[in-house]
Amino acid sequence: TSISTNKWVLLFILNVFFLVWGTAMDTVTALVILIPVLVPLVQQTGIDLVHFGIMITMNLMIGLVTPPVGLVLFLTSSMAQVRLEKVVKESVPFIIALLLVLIICTYIPSVVMWLPDLLIK
Repeated sequence: TSISTNKWVLLFILNVFFLVWGTAMDTVTALVILIPVLVPLVQQTGIDLVHFGIMITMNLMIGLVTPPVGLVLFLTSSMAQVRLEKVVKESVPFIIALLLVLIICTYIPSVVMWLPDLLIK
């Protein structure tokens, strides 16, 4: 909270952090290490935990398809027997679309919270 107490700024910082973290580390490891540390901060700033969980999962999944360590890129390259550079080049439009969806889901929480809100009430 020393950087900002504004929840939108914090969401932006967390998005950037998890996108970078997701490109360098396995998803399950990142969740096990970082979620217990960040939950008190998220609760303190008033971010819904379901929204936070969806946002973090999306960030880490985008990290799986982005270089330099995108595990899905290596798997796809190996399965298709194509050079990694070609797979990265062809995946750029999809990565851009994923980032746009991430921005929408982060800054318009009702997009991801309508079903949990419907089921909880």
